[in-house]
Amino acid sequence: MSRFSSKLFQIVLLMCAGLAALVTPSAGAGFIQLDGAMDVKTRFSEGCSTAQELAEEAKQKGIDVLFYNDSARNSLEYGLVPLERILKKKEERSSVLSVGANAYLSEIGDLDRHYREVLLIPGVEAMPFYFWTGGILKRDLVANNFDKRLLIYGMETAPALEQLPLLNSNFSKRMIGKYQTLFSIYGGLFLFSCVLIYKRFYRKLSMGAAAVFFLLAVNNHPFQSSPYDQYHGDQGVEPYQKMIDRVKEQGGMTFWNRLDALNGMREVGSVQLKTLPHPEDLVLSKGYDGFQAVADQPLPHVDPGQEWDQVLGGYLSGERPGAVWGIGTNDYRCAAEDGKILGMVRTVFLVREKSREGVMEALKKGRMYAVRQPDADRLSLDDFTVSDVTTGQVATLGEEISVSDFPEIRANLRSLHGEPKSATLRIVRNGAVVKEEAVNLPYEMVWRDVEVPREGPVYYRLSAWVGPTDHLVANPVFVRFVAPSAEVASLPPSGAVPPGGPKSPSMPRPPSVSMPSVPSPGMPQAGMPSAGGTAMPRQPGMPGVSIPSVPQPGMGEGYSVVTLVDSVPLKKGPGTIFPDVVRVDKGTRLEVVRKTTVRFNRKPWLVVRWEGQNAFVWEGVVQTE
Repeated sequence: MSRFSSKLFQIVLLMCAGLAALVTPSAGAGFIQLDGAMDVKTRFSEGCSTAQELAEEAKQKGIDVLFYNDSARNSLEYGLVPLERILKKKEERSSVLSVGANAYLSEIGDLDRHYREVLLIPGVEAMPFYFWTGGILKRDLVANNFDKRLLIYGMETAPALEQLPLLNSNFSKRMIGKYQTLFSIYGGLFLFSCVLIYKRFYRKLSMGAAAVFFLLAVNNHPFQSSPYDQYHGDQGVEPYQKMIDRVKEQGGMTFWNRLDALNGMREVGSVQLKTLPHPEDLVLSKGYDGFQAVADQPLPHVDPGQEWDQVLGGYLSGERPGAVWGIGTNDYRCAAEDGKILGMVRTVFLVREKSREGVMEALKKGRMYAVRQPDADRLSLDDFTVSDVTTGQVATLGEEISVSDFPEIRANLRSLHGEPKSATLRIVRNGAVVKEEAVNLPYEMVWRDVEVPREGPVYYRLSAWVGPTDHLVANPVFVRFVAPSAEVASLPPSGAVPPGGPKSPSMPRPPSVSMPSVPSPGMPQAGMPSAGGTAMPRQPGMPGVSIPSVPQPGMGEGYSVVTLVDSVPLKKGPGTIFPDVVRVDKGTRLEVVRKTTVRFNRKPWLVVRWEGQNAFVWEGVVQTE
């Protein structure tokens, strides 16, 4: 009888365990992973292949989702002020709007219905703004910021694409309010001159005036495509914010692309194109959905404590309406161009079913990770979750969870085809590295963060790398803490801010766009304002392994600067309202990584290296060595 009771007890235990497995929520339950290739161009713009040829190649390479991102408009226009829109030279290359948005969308839509193995999603790459410096006579004409680009998805009607706020683009009624004043003035003067001609009052002079005012009225017509022009200098982040806001109004999504600007200087005919690295735009702009986090080389703005973490901290503190997500983009034009292969960089989506709607939902909610693969045996993140061991609640990429105890983090990393590899795995919490270790794949991690201060919301994100050409970046999981006696809410929609606003997290807040005053080198050190922050330390005992840094354009051999005054603050961002990393003495030598596009008193903020990490210093308090 006792043996029977013991056997029955074991059966009951097994049944209970099975039932618990069924009812305990799992972040991976019901999700499948789809490989996506983003930022692929066809013959509609700079690509060498047709949309169908790319779809066929994607099918052969096992790519599940192909995102087309042909240039919305690809043109340069230079005119003579004040008749710059009439007396002009324009160079335009093939693009979606020059060929026809209807043709572009129709072709991809027809192919998508034909190819069941690959989901084909149309998008565009927008270059909202550039500005001229130099001149034709001196032969030093430069188009600045031409390669500052945004990827746009979810705007799949021709009228929506045709009304994007781009320079040198389609007629639009949206800018009438901005341009109607000048148009009305010149139009009124033209009509007045016509009256004088009719009255035969100084007829020749009136005819000349009428011709001039007519040309000025035409030049300043109110049906412009953009509220900006390329003749009045740098407009900062405003033209890009205008594009982000416009896309958001139409229900689309925007992603910053090519923030590293590795091809910073290039030529088109006799004109130079100049675009400096601009990761600070992640902080200066708002309302966008994400950015390029994985490219052919590691990107510094995804390093711990850099721009991505500053933006995520702003979301946690309630200063930003939503989180921003990392994606992997290819910038793929032609086979083997610059060594590129279709699908070398992939964005892997977690979806319930293989459908366009499922992929777009995952893209919107951040349920994805990005990976760069040197071959078919890429890194695969089979699981990354945060759970509450008390309640059994689980959240995965892009989701948010409420916990009443120390959160438990799980990760499952392997090479896709099982080849043995050694990798480094890193967990970042609120911009600081809290766990980093060298592992052999496949590897499963179960780790409980018992050192987290359970006072405000936090996030965890994961990155892993075998080398600079074989690395992975995952989107964050958000955690807020509740009292053990409180009722633990179910997972809110991704991107939602907790009711009443979350408490301020432990990491520094991101800055506002305005730039405070910075003292000149001759001012005493007490005049240098400081946000009073400090760099976020690593947890003790973590190995000091980091992704190899990538040389940035504009960084010459041996290019360094020396501080001119004592107590010069090295900042965590391009502005004095960012917290200090450290203060250095007069005569300190700093290696320059690059110049930023943020300027004060006509001098830019510089990105410099200090003890193995990036920091920012104003050019006004240093001199070239």
